[in-house]
Amino acid sequence: PRSFYTWFLWYSLPFAETHEFKTTVDSVMTEMGKAAKNIEKEKLKAIGHRNQLENENAECERQRMNLANLIREKQVTFDQYQAQYDSLLRAEASQMAMIEKLQRS
Repeated sequence: PRSFYTWFLWYSLPFAETHEFKTTVDSVMTEMGKAAKNIEKEKLKAIGHRNQLENENAECERQRMNLANLIREKQVTFDQYQAQYDSLLRAEASQMAMIEKLQRS
């Protein structure tokens, strides 16, 4: 049978170690909580930056498509003006030939 003193030593020593362990665990948990909050904050920042980049990329793509459409429209207009100019050159050449023919007669 154990004496009270032996029992007291047996249970009081683990209590001191348990208290120290609990203090250490509490400290670690507090620091982990702080780290978790910082990680979450940085994660949200990263998500925000990613969303911003995705929006900028989408906007660049929209602008590229708009500019490509504008180039096509301008090309069509240019082709129409070119055809009209060529037609006017042919009409001028025909009229000049007629004038020369009339001047020779």
